[in-house]
Amino acid sequence: PVDGASSYEVNLKQCSADDALSARSVLLKETFSKFVASSTYGSNYLLDSVLDRFMETEGWRGVNAYYTSTNEIKLGSNTQKGKLVTPTLTSETGMVTICISARQYNSDTGLLNVSINDKNIGQIHPSQTQDVYVYSVPVSDTFKVTFETSAKRVFVGKLAVFDGTYDEAV
Repeated sequence: PVDGASSYEVNLKQCSADDALSARSVLLKETFSKFVASSTYGSNYLLDSVLDRFMETEGWRGVNAYYTSTNEIKLGSNTQKGKLVTPTLTSETGMVTICISARQYNSDTGLLNVSINDKNIGQIHPSQTQDVYVYSVPVSDTFKVTFETSAKRVFVGKLAVFDGTYDEAV
């Protein structure tokens, strides 16, 4: 019921889960769709200085971030940690939901630490399959999300940041 209304009409529209997600407050969405088979870039092509060229949104920063041909980005090397930092984002609700898919590199058992404005919010233990991990956390108005490997390599597939809690985002 709506206070003060003598009548009202509700219009419902059927949509898929993907449609519902795209209609929400998406602050950032990255599918790594530009990471495909290429004769120019190999799997050891370091992206740190040219990362924006491959991302759907500008403003990313990477350290030991490598090109792949599988719609994923590889973070880290055999001897170096890897890091991926989002552009600066702004929340209107004070809560955000981070959805990320990740998997381990071959038999590496590296961890992926997730932080907001340099404050750790979680640690991912990737398996050999591309699993999805979800975090809903409070944030200040502007923030950056950092994904950093502990020591070994990790593949990151898709990621999205929504304004609001998980229940509101899905």
